[in-house]
Amino acid sequence: KPNGAPAPVIADPADLFRDGDEKRGYFISLAGPEKYGKTTFSSAAPNPCFIMADRGGLKSLPRTIKRVVPDSWPAIMAALATLRDKPHDFGTVVLDTTFKAESMLIRHLVEKDKKASLRQVAGGYGAGNEILEGEINKVIDVFFTLNERGIHTIAISQIETKTEKDAAVDDYE
Repeated sequence: KPNGAPAPVIADPADLFRDGDEKRGYFISLAGPEKYGKTTFSSAAPNPCFIMADRGGLKSLPRTIKRVVPDSWPAIMAALATLRDKPHDFGTVVLDTTFKAESMLIRHLVEKDKKASLRQVAGGYGAGNEILEGEINKVIDVFFTLNERGIHTIAISQIETKTEKDAAVDDYE
């Protein structure tokens, strides 16, 4: 809100992706509850390619939209590396959802280190979380590299809402 002006309301995804002098793509983090239209909204971005870690979004994604349906963390990283390193005409890369991708990453780290949980990976004492953070940063680095080439990136996150009951005010989410 510069100078107290109200924030703009974006009703049409195309309004986010107007042509202009700037050659950089946008990085968008899109979050909302299940069945809220995040995937449908993102499908309206310029020439998108979806990395569908969450297969739930496949139902709402038109068949004409290109997608990768990875079954593991290495498959997600391979898809991102290909999109970063090989020529293509996609205008937007969408990771749907970050929660499912992170679950695949945790499973990968635990299985690779032959441990029972992330807490035990790489000797414990938070080392597994540090490796997790480093891998997530690799995804962000790929997204930023794509943005520098004028390709938009969208990270979809699913959130859960819950109603808080408060005797002093109305219930709120």
